Order: sequence, then C-alpha cells, then structure tokens
Amino acid sequence: MFHLPGDFLPTILAADEATKDQVSATVVPDLLTLAFQGPMSLGINVPVLIANGDDDTLFCAYNCSSEAALRAAEAPYFSSAAQLSVHLTPDAGHSVALSEHANTHRAAIRAWIRERFGD
Repeated sequence: MFHLPGDFLPTILAADEATKDQVSATVVPDLLTLAFQGPMSLGINVPVLIANGDDDTLFCAYNCSSEAALRAAEAPYFSSAAQLSVHLTPDAGHSVALSEHANTHRAAIRAWIRERFGD
C-alpha cells in the first residue's frame, strides 16, 4: 500500500519492512478529528508545499490526476496566506521519499524552497 508496485528497490522495501512501526489505535481518532472535522491548516499563515506521489493510494487516491486537481482539492483547507503550492512526483506511491523517484521529489522541494526563501 505504501510502495507503488515496481517503484522501489527490493532492498528499500526490506529495510522499510524491518523497521516499520505501528500507529496506535488511540492516535487515529485524534488524527481524523483534527484533519477532517476542524482543519487546523486554515490557521497556517506561511507558504505551504504539498509534495506527494501521483500514485499515492493512501492520501491521494482521487485528487492526484494532476497538480491542478490536487491543489483544487486541498485549497479550501488553507488560507490565502499559505500560498498553497503542490508537487506530484510521477510514478511514485505514498512512500515517495523511499521510491526510485526520490531524487525528483527532493529536487522539487529544494526548488520550491529556493523560489520562496532564496538560497
């Protein structure tokens, strides 16, 4: 579920499986309440980048057909002060930082930081 089939090195998957942790059942209700019932993100007043894999089936199943679609879906949860930007790493799943396309993901984040804050 976290790695797009074929988008990972077997050694990365093995390391991820060997060191994975669990989410406590007591965390889930808090996460759902904070994230979906009363989005705290509306209070963010600094630039925000949502960087995701375009094949993330966990958090992006319906809105990652394009960066424009993801931005449109997420924009209502952010104030204009957040200056919301999005980046989708092609052919990456939920664990985009562990995918074979992690360099593309990191380069996009670095470029966004440079554009907003300089070197």
